[in-house]
Amino acid sequence: RVAVLGLGLIGGSLMHAIRQNGLDVVGYDTDPQTAAAASASGFPVLPTDAAAVRGADLVVLAMPLPQVRDALRSLAPHLAPHALLTDVGTLKAPVLAAVRDLAPHARFVGGHPLAGTEESGWGATDPMLFRDAPWTLTLEPETDLDAWVAIAELVCDLGAKPVPTTAADQDAAVAHVIGLPHVLAEVLALTGLSAGPLGLSLAAGSYRSGSRVARTRPELVATWCD
Repeated sequence: RVAVLGLGLIGGSLMHAIRQNGLDVVGYDTDPQTAAAASASGFPVLPTDAAAVRGADLVVLAMPLPQVRDALRSLAPHLAPHALLTDVGTLKAPVLAAVRDLAPHARFVGGHPLAGTEESGWGATDPMLFRDAPWTLTLEPETDLDAWVAIAELVCDLGAKPVPTTAADQDAAVAHVIGLPHVLAEVLALTGLSAGPLGLSLAAGSYRSGSRVARTRPELVATWCD
C-alpha cells in the first residue's frame, strides 16, 4: 500500500502511475478542493494524514517544501516500523534535515523526479509524466540500502531512471539546471512584456520556448532559489 501526501501535479501523477502498476494507493491533501477533485476521479482520499499513513508500506511526501516539517511532525507517530518514506521535492537537503529532526527512525530515501510542466494542480496530472525521466534517489551514510533498492525498483516500474546521489550533490546540480533556467525564464518573460503589445505580437517560438516555465507557480520557484 502506498500513501501519497500532496496531490498536485507530481503527487497526483504519481497516484495515477502507481495505480496503473497495480498497486494499492491512497492519498491525502490539506486543500479540500484538491482532495475533492482526486476523490471525484475515483481515488481513495482519506480525511487525515494519519489515516493515510496508517498501515502504508510506502509513504510519499509530495507537498510543497514549506509544508514538509509540519507534515512530518504530524505523521511520524503513525508510520509503521517497516514503512519506507520518500519525497518528490526539488531540494533534498532541507527534507533530509527535517527527517533527521522529526522522524529519525524512518527508512527514508530522498527522491526527485526530473519531470513536470509549467501547469500545477490535480487537473494537470498525467500518469505518463515520469516516463524516461531521471529520478534522483539519495544515498547518505544512514540510508537503508534495502529501502533504496525497493524505491529504485518502483521508480523503474514507473518508467523513470533512478540516479543515485547525495542530497548535497543533487541540490548543487539542480541549482544549475532547474533553478537557474526558471529565473532566466522569468527575466525573459518580463523583458518581453516590457516590449508592449507590438513586441508580444512578434514573439516567435524561441521566446515562447524560453519563457514557458515562467508560468510555474512563483511560490514554488521561490522555494528552489532560497
